[in-house]
Amino acid sequence: MEIKSLDFNTGRRKANQIRHLELDNFTKSAITKEQFEQIRAHNMEKDPRYGAGLRLIAELEQRHHMQDVLCVETLTKLNDMRQLKRERGKLQAAVADGTASREDRELLTRSQNLDKDLEAVEKKDLAAQTARSKMRENLEQSRLRHRELCLKEIGVTLVYKEGEKFYRESGGTTFLTQVEHEDERIVGREWVQFWLKDVSLESMTTPEVRPLIKRYHDAIGDENPDKKAVQAVKELLHERPLITRIEFIKTVAETLNEDIRRKFVLRVNTAIDDDEKNVFLRHSMDPQKSARQEVKERRTIAHEERSLLKSASEVWDQMPAAKKANLGIGEHQIRKFRQGGTKRQFGQAEKGKTDKRGRFHNRNNGKGQHEGNYNGGQGRPGQHNRHERSHNGHEGNRQQNSWGNGKSGRNNKGWQQRDSRDNRDHRPIPARKEEK
Repeated sequence: MEIKSLDFNTGRRKANQIRHLELDNFTKSAITKEQFEQIRAHNMEKDPRYGAGLRLIAELEQRHHMQDVLCVETLTKLNDMRQLKRERGKLQAAVADGTASREDRELLTRSQNLDKDLEAVEKKDLAAQTARSKMRENLEQSRLRHRELCLKEIGVTLVYKEGEKFYRESGGTTFLTQVEHEDERIVGREWVQFWLKDVSLESMTTPEVRPLIKRYHDAIGDENPDKKAVQAVKELLHERPLITRIEFIKTVAETLNEDIRRKFVLRVNTAIDDDEKNVFLRHSMDPQKSARQEVKERRTIAHEERSLLKSASEVWDQMPAAKKANLGIGEHQIRKFRQGGTKRQFGQAEKGKTDKRGRFHNRNNGKGQHEGNYNGGQGRPGQHNRHERSHNGHEGNRQQNSWGNGKSGRNNKGWQQRDSRDNRDHRPIPARKEEK
């Protein structure tokens, strides 16, 4: 199989290639007025630039509103003058006919410079609209800058109001308190709880205590002069991985304040006074080393269970049923243990029986050798060395008779064709008893 290429050059993307997550992926959701005020107050406390941005937006909104009012007033005046210009011909005809009213005559008098005034109002309206558009543009730009400030620079939730509703915009959660570094007080409380209650002093190992040591060390500020005490505990496990539990405990005690240290020392001394815990306090903090020490000293749970089974099997038949139930040992466990013990006893008895023969267990071979010394190195006629025959003769007969005579037939019965002498020679020869 060919190894895939690790080419990360920007080229044509594959259809199934995983794309990068978007950093600027913000969502909008509705909130209540109370939440709106809470988030805004939090943002103002976090960074003064947030409050400055809000004040600038409020000022531009006010100016835009005032300019909008001016545009409306100018437009209203412009519409009235245009309407007067359209009706001026009718007013002049009514005055000529004598049918014009007093108000019509006054209106006609004021409209003598209507064209010049209309031109001035049109210029004023155009300037007002231009100013309003510029203010609207400035307002939108200020809102965009404020949004960038909140979401990308400061990293807070953007809140705003649209009509009578309130909204928030953020790239994640808003009301969850999350900090990058842990609080020294919080981890310190866990540190005290761990050493006074949680950890088992006589069975703790390095993998069990190392995570909390690292957390507490990272949570303490560099300006804290007592950080070196936790630093010493951290370095101790690295420099002396096989350190005993009691030596490690002495170093941990130096990280506690006076009141907590007294309570911790009392707990350690109680464990030291316990004979069983005292032994385990001498074991290593390294899990492998500690496990080997327990096996070597026969202090594992398996050793305890075996010892318990041995003691219980001796009096099991005399124990009442209630006592057996409280003991937590089943009938099958006792039966299995007794069967295993019988096999071990039988094996030890056979081994002892063989050892009792001593140097006389091979007397047949020795006898043949001595007799051969008087017969030119050979035994007497018709006398065979039993030891040699039990090995060499057995192998020869096995090769000849184990598979028969090589011919197919009803009389070919393999091992059954051996004579009684061969069968006799294959039986173990008992050792001779010494003649008194």
